[in-house]
Order: sequence, then structure tokens, then C-alpha cells
Amino acid sequence: MEQHFLRNRTKIKALLGAAAVRPDERVVELGAGIGSVARHIPPCRSLTLVELDPALARDLAAAFPYGQVIQADAVVTLPALTFDVLLTNLPHYLTPAALEILAAMPFRVAVLAVRADVELAVPPVLRATEVVPLHATDFTPTQPFASRVIRVVRSPATGNG
Repeated sequence: MEQHFLRNRTKIKALLGAAAVRPDERVVELGAGIGSVARHIPPCRSLTLVELDPALARDLAAAFPYGQVIQADAVVTLPALTFDVLLTNLPHYLTPAALEILAAMPFRVAVLAVRADVELAVPPVLRATEVVPLHATDFTPTQPFASRVIRVVRSPATGNG
């Protein structure tokens, strides 16, 4: 499985700005990888990092002793998690499933890196807005495609967002 980690600090700042993490919030990052986003998350009530790769999960546990690291499949684990803020850069083919799961969960905001050339079917109870484009070179290693960061909240009629 080839993985690409966001490394552009300006784009990470935009991603975290869209999340607007508050000190009393529970934050989850799915597909935390090498911790390139996690190391910039501001102080929060709790931090949970989910990573499928066992070696990366071990590295995350060493680098983030104040957080909980779960070595597991992100989409399978997502329904069991409790959070206010969700951050993720999952492989593009997992994003639709993650959005469907989010539609049934309480949360304040989710910020996702998604493939730019794929039209997402956002469930009607959610509203997505684009935050910032991500270029292939914003990742290490360089991605073979462009992405974008989207901010997802509950649609106004459904509350909690």
C-alpha cells in the first residue's frame, strides 16, 4: 500500500484552521501515518490516532505518548470512536464509506483530504465546503494526483455542526 503524507505546513495550517480545534474537544485523526498533521494539532482534551500500518502505529505511539494510538482499519474503527473533530487523509476509495459512517455520528467538524478529480456523494445530512487545494507535491512521497481539503459539518436542518 503506497501512502502519501501531507508535508506542506501552509496546507496543514489551513486544514487545522478549518477544524478550529478547541481545548475541550476530543480529536481523532484517521490514517495518521507519520504524524505530519498530528504534530501540529493544538492542545485538546484527547487525541486519538488511528493507523493501519503496524510499524507506523508503533512510531506514532512513541511520538505521541499523550495520545491514544489505535492500530486498526480506519473505516472499521470509525463507528466505535467518540470525537468532536475528525481529521483524515484516507486513501480516496475509503472516503465515501467514511462519509456514510459520519452521517450517522455526532461530531462538530470533520476535515478531510480528498482526491480533487473525484466527485464525492456527500450524504444529505452533511454539508461539505472546500478549504484549500492540495497539489501532488504537497505530499511525501509526491502523489500521482491532486487533492483538496474539505470541511464537513451537519447540514443546518440536522444540527450538531
